[in-house]
Amino acid sequence: MATNNAANNYIDRGFDAIINIASPNPQMTGVIERANEAGIPFVSTFSGLAPGITADIGSNNTADGVIATTEMVGRLEGQGKVVKLNWNVLPALRERDHGFHATLEDYPDIEVIEIEVKVPGQVDDTYNQLTNILLSNPDVSAVWTGWDELVAPAARAIEQAGLEDDVFIVSMDGNPEAIDLIRGDAPVALTVAYDIDRMGEVAVGVVEAALNGNPPASKLLTLKPCLITDATVPPKGEPVNFADCLLFSGEALAQ
Repeated sequence: MATNNAANNYIDRGFDAIINIASPNPQMTGVIERANEAGIPFVSTFSGLAPGITADIGSNNTADGVIATTEMVGRLEGQGKVVKLNWNVLPALRERDHGFHATLEDYPDIEVIEIEVKVPGQVDDTYNQLTNILLSNPDVSAVWTGWDELVAPAARAIEQAGLEDDVFIVSMDGNPEAIDLIRGDAPVALTVAYDIDRMGEVAVGVVEAALNGNPPASKLLTLKPCLITDATVPPKGEPVNFADCLLFSGEALAQ
């Protein structure tokens, strides 16, 4: 509601465009309609498709869910018990969830414990719920988190259960904390990382083009992510090189 009110206020004040960052577009249909009526481009990032938007810039989150899950399956050799932690409210997180389930359809020997984390309070809830699960399920082999904010509390729960040599985490986003954990000794195997800066640049470019009468042909614009593992993680202090990074684990072995 606060996001909708702020956006409506910008429209009332005569702003030339709206850029929505990660608030679900399906929950902003009234704002989008008003922007259309005022002739204002409505561009978003990681917010999903909704009627009337100029474009949403992000990644192919379903494919990213498949990539992270496929890497997990390979490490598990197609069997084991997995805890999945997600929050299926944001469109991007739902799409990643779809990729997870689509991948596991052909792996009946992988058992899944599904947890919907509470938001707000997701960090503490992840730690508390996973701690309890590991107490009753010490045979868990992997944890799949829908976004990187959950990685640190999940790692802490695994380490405090003494299972850091038996359980690993896969995730998506590529935030600095998760990348640091991959670099270190934490039980974090990988993250699918996004070029957030580039997404912002593209969003501004789409606004400029739309204001000049050239909106994009597709309402969903995607950018290539990178697969960050212990084999591809950049040295501490260096950013991910999205222009020259790898997306699939086999590519690192072919270089």
